[in-house]
Amino acid sequence: MYTDKFKFKGDHSSVGEELFSEVHDQEEKFLAIEESVKEGYFTLHEALENYKIDEIDYLPFALSRARAQYRKYNSQVQAFKAISTVISIFDFSINHNFDSKSRVAMTTIKKIAQDSANDKTQELSDIG
Repeated sequence: MYTDKFKFKGDHSSVGEELFSEVHDQEEKFLAIEESVKEGYFTLHEALENYKIDEIDYLPFALSRARAQYRKYNSQVQAFKAISTVISIFDFSINHNFDSKSRVAMTTIKKIAQDSANDKTQELSDIG
């Protein structure tokens, strides 16, 4: 009786280990992408392509990494900085894969977000 109850315990453990190793592998790729871009070896697009990571998969990592920097600002500035981060991740696609109307829209949104974040950041530093 006990053998049936625990028959698949090893399978659950190996599935969990497999899922964890995939997360770990992806995290290592994200860190390698971040480092290679920071060091100037690749553009973000080139690094994502080299590591076979989609922009949408990289997005949560990028926002997570920027979170500590954003926390020193109020919610309004955080929102605009997050929008700027999202758009910067998609810069290559915006310039090469988006149709002309979408390209104009994204460029306009990026400028508005950056200007608003910079204005509010300046206001906060003037107050403090």
